[in-house]
Amino acid sequence: MLYVQLFLGAMFRHKGMSWWPHVLNAAVVAVVLSWTAIRALTQYSRIEAVRRPAITMLSLMIAQLGLGFLAFQTRLAWGHDAIQPELPMVISTVAHVAVGDLLLATAVILSIQVWRYVPVAFQERIPDRERKPVAA
Repeated sequence: MLYVQLFLGAMFRHKGMSWWPHVLNAAVVAVVLSWTAIRALTQYSRIEAVRRPAITMLSLMIAQLGLGFLAFQTRLAWGHDAIQPELPMVISTVAHVAVGDLLLATAVILSIQVWRYVPVAFQERIPDRERKPVAA
């Protein structure tokens, strides 16, 4: 979802597409990331390696939504008729792209940490008396 969002943002930024697909997908991405981070925090809050990237992902997502709104305002509302991009438009756009990249990296790290630590945590929750060998 995040990779598609980065692609849609690049298409909008370089005039290849309207801004609607990027904004609509941003809402979908925000819901998916929120659900993923909240689920990781509620299910595996005792695992530091999972909790830290989940909190980081939520924080970056909130910052990204704010930066996205700011970049949108500077590009369409304030810099619409500008001959050359003005400094506020450049700064807001670069910050929005950079935080988007950090968000993608954090989501990958969260996925890796869940893959590494959650099976161990799940096995620890099952009492030994309930574990029964299963013949293949």
